[in-house]
Amino acid sequence: MRFNSSHNLYLKFLKKINFGCLKNIFFITSLSYFCFYFFNNIDQISFDVNLERNGINLFLSFLFCTLSIYLNAYAWKYIVKWFGKEFKSNNLVSFYVLTNILKYVPGGVWHFVERFNFIKKISNPQIALYSTLIEPYFMLSGSFLCHGL
Repeated sequence: MRFNSSHNLYLKFLKKINFGCLKNIFFITSLSYFCFYFFNNIDQISFDVNLERNGINLFLSFLFCTLSIYLNAYAWKYIVKWFGKEFKSNNLVSFYVLTNILKYVPGGVWHFVERFNFIKKISNPQIALYSTLIEPYFMLSGSFLCHGL
């Protein structure tokens, strides 16, 4: 019985935390940190990019990064579909792409949290949890398979 009451206190404490505010604080702190060190060391950064020589490489790397984000988004959409939740539109793909930037916020878990909350609102917590947790393992397995070829 004692464990149950302490567990309830813990849940009440978690419900009082404004996680949206915490995300904003982490984002502003990270942005401030980046700007401070970027502008203090701008004289040491080389902006000399030879587009005639390296332009095609820059374009190909940008194209590859963009395509990989969209391919991961479609993979996540099919993972959610595999767990039994069907969607008529591509709102899962666009949501995945929009939340992808959250992986660069300190902590590195906010994109998973947003995806979990989104699926939980429109489905059930089990599908949300499983689809969010299994996606990185499928990506890792896919990369191992591709590397083995």
